[in-house]
Amino acid sequence: MALTVCYFSMTYDRDTMRKKLEHSCVSVLELFTHPDCVSRQESVRWIEDVLREFPDVSFREINMLEHTDRAQIVGVKFSPTWVFNGEVILVGMPQREELVALLWCKLKGRSHV
Repeated sequence: MALTVCYFSMTYDRDTMRKKLEHSCVSVLELFTHPDCVSRQESVRWIEDVLREFPDVSFREINMLEHTDRAQIVGVKFSPTWVFNGEVILVGMPQREELVALLWCKLKGRSHV
């Protein structure tokens, strides 16, 4: 599986984003980073492996300096910040197993998964 990294370029308010995601079969994991963040390189290195376990999860890395409006909408203040379907789920660098467990819990809570 090739890692697909998308850079978010549209701006939605929090409610609009949640409504769009509720009607989507694909969940979205976003990693907000700062270009100088040392944890960023480590995160990106193992995210491809994690996403193999979640084929219905789309991944986007977002430069929080370039997309300040999007970062502000979801409440991102620190790098790295992990956002799942428009909700901040983690700030900082998790262990691989911690992120996997968190994603499984979030996916189980979705009614159409």
